[in-house]
Amino acid sequence: MRIGLLEDNTAIHEYITTVLKLAGHTVSTHTVGLSLLDELLAEQSTQSSLPYDLVIVDLLLPGT
Repeated sequence: MRIGLLEDNTAIHEYITTVLKLAGHTVSTHTVGLSLLDELLAEQSTQSSLPYDLVIVDLLLPGT
């Protein structure tokens, strides 16, 4: 499964990424919401499908 991860806490970010990769998933990580959004918009304009099957988002990011 292709997973996008948005998490600004380094420890949580590394833990989730490690667990997901050990489970056999492909993980693309982001620490800033705009970088994830930019990637989603760029991929959508060049492909007919979305770049991720699942996106995990930190609900307590600064500025949200």
